[in-house]
Amino acid sequence: MRRTRKAGLEISEEWGSNTRKTSFCLISAALTRHGAPLIPEALFETLVDQFNVRMLMVQNGVTGEALGSLLWFRDGRLAYVPWVEWHIRPDNPASLLLWAILERALLEGVDIVDFGRSPTGGWSYRFKRSFGAVPIPLVWCSDKPTSIVATYWCKSCGVGCRMS
Repeated sequence: MRRTRKAGLEISEEWGSNTRKTSFCLISAALTRHGAPLIPEALFETLVDQFNVRMLMVQNGVTGEALGSLLWFRDGRLAYVPWVEWHIRPDNPASLLLWAILERALLEGVDIVDFGRSPTGGWSYRFKRSFGAVPIPLVWCSDKPTSIVATYWCKSCGVGCRMS
């Protein structure tokens, strides 16, 4: 964290149209890089508005360049982070983003922060563990594990049974 602060990186919580656009661009770049389908910008805007999503953006304090973005919302005692993206750099903007969400969650009385899924043993898994994250396995109920649609349905109860 000292290296990040020394580099002059700052957290912004503004949520105007420019920061929404920047955040959408950062998230889209991440989805593209990982081979995930892009969501339309209008859907992104709707999700942000309907779920009271909040945004944290890490920027270079001198140039104002956006280096990362994290979107999150609160559901009772849980803070959920559906989207996060950052530039991989020596001054580590990711650390500042994750530290900032942990600070805000603590101040608001949140007990659990869900940073999303990671492959076990991968870079993001190790990074999250360094912040004290605890792995929670996904449990999938299905009578046809090879079918994507079937993974959401439980043979024994006949209803959607996906737990994460």
